[in-house]
Amino acid sequence: MFKKFGIALNQRSTWVGLIWILTASGISLEQEQAEGIITAGLALSGLLGLFWKD
Repeated sequence: MFKKFGIALNQRSTWVGLIWILTASGISLEQEQAEGIITAGLALSGLLGLFWKD
């Protein structure tokens, strides 16, 4: 199903992009909630970069 849209779930860049999209959704929330979502999103992106082989 995802290949139809050109989405490769086995690539790091796909997951980082999805995390960034979800992180950006926190912008319209309360300040404390937005900070938590942004912090978690950045941490997850960093962990993917650290542990995923290129």
